[in-house]
Amino acid sequence: MKVLTLRGRLANGEKKDLIIDDGRLNHGMKIKSFHVWGIDNDSGAEMTLCFNTESVGSNFDASNGNQIAWASQAGAAGVPAQYNFSLIDPNHVVVQDLVLNNFGSTVGNYLVIMEQVSLSDDQAILALIKERQQDDL
Repeated sequence: MKVLTLRGRLANGEKKDLIIDDGRLNHGMKIKSFHVWGIDNDSGAEMTLCFNTESVGSNFDASNGNQIAWASQAGAAGVPAQYNFSLIDPNHVVVQDLVLNNFGSTVGNYLVIMEQVSLSDDQAILALIKERQQDDL
């Protein structure tokens, strides 16, 4: 399996398309780890990974089926960031789009580690249904 990384910075309130549909439906990605951190010792970060931009939501929401990973780091002025949180829904495969959303009040850094997976036709269909939440969008 091939391991890939995506990393960068995202402004507060910003959304960023990390993976855009390449038309290869038998090619998917599994998120293996998701890390976020502030731009200095005094700041924190809060971000989610989602299947698409239409239903990102406005906060950490486990009832939102488009959100597949959540991460945060607590930080405040004069207090070095010490608490890190990262949770990834293990039952996902990204086939079409992956969107990063920064819910935090500051600019944040991110690192996403993914593993490339090959899908059978049946697995690809199920992954697409899950990504679309059985919706007709």
